[in-house]
Amino acid sequence: MISLRGFFLFACVSSTTGCIDLSTHSCTTEGHICDQTRITIQSPGDSWNPGAYILALLVNGVSQQCTLQVSNPPVGVQGVCTADTTNLSLQPVCSQPPIVCNDGVCEGTVSSANCLAGQFTMQLAIGPYHGTDAQPPYAQPLSLNLSLQGIELLSETVAPSPVTQEFSGGECGSCTNASETLSISGGGASGSDAG
Repeated sequence: MISLRGFFLFACVSSTTGCIDLSTHSCTTEGHICDQTRITIQSPGDSWNPGAYILALLVNGVSQQCTLQVSNPPVGVQGVCTADTTNLSLQPVCSQPPIVCNDGVCEGTVSSANCLAGQFTMQLAIGPYHGTDAQPPYAQPLSLNLSLQGIELLSETVAPSPVTQEFSGGECGSCTNASETLSISGGGASGSDAG
């Protein structure tokens, strides 16, 4: 299962190590997101209470904060973060359709029919960082504190695992990203005392 916001994002999420335009294998048309840290936060049953979620982060020693307002019933939504290189969103959980390749053209048709009703994951994307001082290229270590209306749901410090991926057999270069999946206890799930 993947989280989804459209066909191009499907290519990003299914690899978690970069974005590839699956319409062709040409280096000039591949779109890669490199040097990014992606954190997936899951709740029991992938259910989320409505309310204002606050995610306090310590990214490479720098404090940040994101807020995310979840409606009742929940829908996919974008949060607001204090750093322009950080993005927090609630995304539907969707089944991964098969990718079919014919004559070098690959596609996997994705629609809302592939998504599971009422099931979402919280997705945090940090980076990519730019400039000569962008070291390390991904967030290491990363401290996260997620709360809903003052109730702490998650408090973790993680060192996301970096993975380097080569594109088109190395002909189109390589890309390094880091990722981690975290789970909260029952506090964020629908029907808990938090909402």
